[in-house]
Amino acid sequence: MKKLSLLVVLLLSGITFLAIADDTKEEAQQMPPMGPPEQMKESAYLVGTWDADTKILMDPSTDEWTDAKAVSVYEYVAGGACMQMTYTSSMMGMEFHGVSMSVYDREMGEWHDTWVDNMSGRISNFTGNFIDGNMVMTGEDIMMGQKTLKRMTVSDITDTTFNWKMETSYDDGATWSTGMTASYTKRK
Repeated sequence: MKKLSLLVVLLLSGITFLAIADDTKEEAQQMPPMGPPEQMKESAYLVGTWDADTKILMDPSTDEWTDAKAVSVYEYVAGGACMQMTYTSSMMGMEFHGVSMSVYDREMGEWHDTWVDNMSGRISNFTGNFIDGNMVMTGEDIMMGQKTLKRMTVSDITDTTFNWKMETSYDDGATWSTGMTASYTKRK
């Protein structure tokens, strides 16, 4: 009888514990949707080869802009979850090569872009969203040993053209100066 009473007490204790644990348990986080985010369709117009007429302000203490031609190739990678852009140009008499990877992070609710090139030899990260029809992304960077903010803006977007601008802030975004612009035209 003692064994039966002990068994009943243990069973009731276990049921009570499970009921309490069930009441205090937070709902488990659901797995996010899988596959390319719907927002990746917003960049579908980019797929293909683009010619860019660029202007670069090599020395911010002057008003002397350098003109350059560039070619950018955009393609979906990672099953359509990422837009990869390869960029080829000439800068200061050297071949300039860059790669950009752009994704929409559905959990963060923003676009992420990573850039790397053969001149700086480092990775730059940007985040942002569409604002009034323009894609605006910002990120931290280092220029001549100084920490800066960078802002990329893509504007005047059509299926076959867009404008791009890179700005730098040395005062945490209080003021911005333009260091590079580009007008892109899609090849047919």
